[in-house]
Amino acid sequence: MIKALTVKQLGKAQVIVDIVDKGNPEIRPGGVMNPTEIAIHNTGNSGRGANAKAHNTYIHNQSKLPVAKTGYASWHFSVDEDFIYQHIPLDEPAWHTGDGSGAKSGNKNAIGIEICEHVDQKDYAQAEENAIALTVHLMELIKIDVMKVKPHQSYSGKFCPRVILKRDGSFTKFHNRIKTAAQPIKKVVVKKQVKLIIETNDVNAESLAKDFKERGYKVSIENL
Repeated sequence: MIKALTVKQLGKAQVIVDIVDKGNPEIRPGGVMNPTEIAIHNTGNSGRGANAKAHNTYIHNQSKLPVAKTGYASWHFSVDEDFIYQHIPLDEPAWHTGDGSGAKSGNKNAIGIEICEHVDQKDYAQAEENAIALTVHLMELIKIDVMKVKPHQSYSGKFCPRVILKRDGSFTKFHNRIKTAAQPIKKVVVKKQVKLIIETNDVNAESLAKDFKERGYKVSIENL
């Protein structure tokens, strides 16, 4: 099982793997997880400077404290507009879905992604795009179906990811953005005096090809 990301960039974010030390089971519970789901969160932290680096520092500091001074709170990734930090190995569980430690719980089966939402954030929209890029990469890397990408709310009922749910009214629009991003990229080759190659996702390839065919072009669709 893959433990850590090896890519250097996803979306517009630099990827930094900085795994917390073992020792405090309320932060890094250990054990084995074969992830089948991805849980999307907002951090719930709007304080100044509460970016991905700050959350990385926080979880590392928490991991060094004795159990008596911490609570069950951890997650695999913190994401903002510039950085993606990995805190917990992909093959270990974390405490982020609020539904206990049962065999079917999100804590035992889902990779947790926290999207930063601080008040002085320069580009929250890009943070979401980076989180989508991370989600799609994880789906491909670990073979997780897009229907297994869920909001925190679906596990414990908590209103999270709160920025997304408040803005869109549900998780559907964000989920559809993930679906679109996960579609394989294809090229539509159009031949009529000149050769035109158009890169597009799987959703648009057929309709684009049909449009050119109706205008008398010779068209083929090829995988990149």
